[in-house]
Amino acid sequence: MKKFFHRYLYKRPVRNLAAQIKAAVDALDGAVPILVVSYNNGVYVDHCVRQLNARSIKPVIIDNASKDTETLAILSGIAAAKSAFVVRSAVNMGARVGFQGPVYDVLPDIFGYTDPDLLFNRHLPADFIRQLTDVCDRFKCFKAGFALPYQVEYSLTERRMKSSLGNIVPFDRLVTVSQWESRFWNKPLQHDRLEVYAAPIDTTFAIYRKKYYNGDFFDAVRVAGDFSALHMPWFPDLDLLSPQRRSAYLKGNKSSTWVTN
Repeated sequence: MKKFFHRYLYKRPVRNLAAQIKAAVDALDGAVPILVVSYNNGVYVDHCVRQLNARSIKPVIIDNASKDTETLAILSGIAAAKSAFVVRSAVNMGARVGFQGPVYDVLPDIFGYTDPDLLFNRHLPADFIRQLTDVCDRFKCFKAGFALPYQVEYSLTERRMKSSLGNIVPFDRLVTVSQWESRFWNKPLQHDRLEVYAAPIDTTFAIYRKKYYNGDFFDAVRVAGDFSALHMPWFPDLDLLSPQRRSAYLKGNKSSTWVTN
């Protein structure tokens, strides 16, 4: 029933959004589109756009009906500077807005998709899009993205997330970042040059190959080494959102994790 309601609610907004995204993709003249999801986190969006621009990439920002005045001002500035294509959804469709049917249908076989809150590796190769595409081809997977190390020089947040276990009798527990993330480093794969792990990816940075989609949205590998990125909200010294801004962000963001104190 909930899915039917959302499908009805999103029908017109998602078609309008798809048309905007198609226009942006067409304007890229064949370059691989990199989509960045925005929702009341303008400081992160601005930071992400700057990182991509430094690598000669003009991303497509999908704004999920932000209401935060700072975010709206930042998006207007980005659009005016033409440092990114800014497309706007009339409703908040969540972090996976780019995978709503009409939107996904207008995307090419190869595209990038990410949340904005990553600090890219300073040694990230200039041809990282091509290399990640090659990794998808090598392992025939839907997506290949950045590994997210957590044992670094920065202190980890003490925030925890709720993890639901058990498919018969539900059991919820609170887990730390390290408890949750450690499992994504347990399955190394053979590659002649890169450090690659079989591990699911949701909406952190990845290059997608639609032709390898097998029905599993999380079918992915993560590439470490120079491709590793830091998920900035995990590290208080790197987090760009003030407590007040984070509160505004969390009010409408049901897909967010690491928010339980």
